[in-house]
Amino acid sequence: MNKRWLFQGIPLILIIGLIVAGFYLTRKNEQCNKQNNGLLLQNDSILSVNIMLKKEVARMQTAIDSLQSLSVKK
Repeated sequence: MNKRWLFQGIPLILIIGLIVAGFYLTRKNEQCNKQNNGLLLQNDSILSVNIMLKKEVARMQTAIDSLQSLSVKK
């Protein structure tokens, strides 16, 4: 009777454990995907702000250069 339990019970427990682990990992994966999507949106926002700032710096640099060239000519 004991050996029969070993051959039937242990594999059953292992299968149940794998099913539980599968559900847990699926749930964890969904949480990670949600967090990743949020970080991607945040990254896109930061990149667009960075591009706007670079354009503004380039405009300001052009204005400074033109002012410097005017002051050198005087």
